[in-house]
Amino acid sequence: VLDNSADLNPVVDAIDFIGLNYHPYWGGFDPHSGKAAPHVLSSAQDIVERFNNKTVIVTETGFPSAGESHTTIDGTATPDIGALSLFLTDMEAVSRKENLAVYMFEPYDGDWKRRWEPYAVADYNFGLATCDRKMKNIKLPPLGAI
Repeated sequence: VLDNSADLNPVVDAIDFIGLNYHPYWGGFDPHSGKAAPHVLSSAQDIVERFNNKTVIVTETGFPSAGESHTTIDGTATPDIGALSLFLTDMEAVSRKENLAVYMFEPYDGDWKRRWEPYAVADYNFGLATCDRKMKNIKLPPLGAI
């Protein structure tokens, strides 16, 4: 979260791009609502506008395939394979249309996180494949799109 009172312009002037890590799940934006990918785009556009058209790259985004629902004032995000598939498809379409570079988080489930977060099941289910590298039963956008 950026502190609006801080003058970050000297830092921003010295860098080539801004990396944005944003996971709509934590904001309560569910892909089935149609709001998840557009919210990532909106967040990126807000940063571009705030920092005088500096290039923004979404360096980390994704949606969990399993775990607990997460509710905020913006809604409830419920992880499942369908939500992950839909988010991938929607995010690819948004990124292609808006020419926004996006890196999906993450290739494999973070099973190692169970040791520190045994009750935060969603947090270690963001992978496109399981921790033993078996691809999840998700629909992917066309090859080369992501």
